[in-house]
Amino acid sequence: MVICITIGVSYAYWRLTLSQTGTNKIMSGCLELTLTNEENAINLEDAYPLTDEEGRQTTPYRLSL
Repeated sequence: MVICITIGVSYAYWRLTLSQTGTNKIMSGCLELTLTNEENAINLEDAYPLTDEEGRQTTPYRLSL
């Protein structure tokens, strides 16, 4: 019984999924990024890999350094 409980707890801990609730803040002394397309936030929810052809059909985010 102890072995089953240990395996169950270990599996539950391993399967724990955390979600971010706040915004990302990156600080650097030598790099400045500016997001020029402020109409839509960058959203990676339910993101999946795209082929090059599919990627060319999307609206890109413009970043300037």
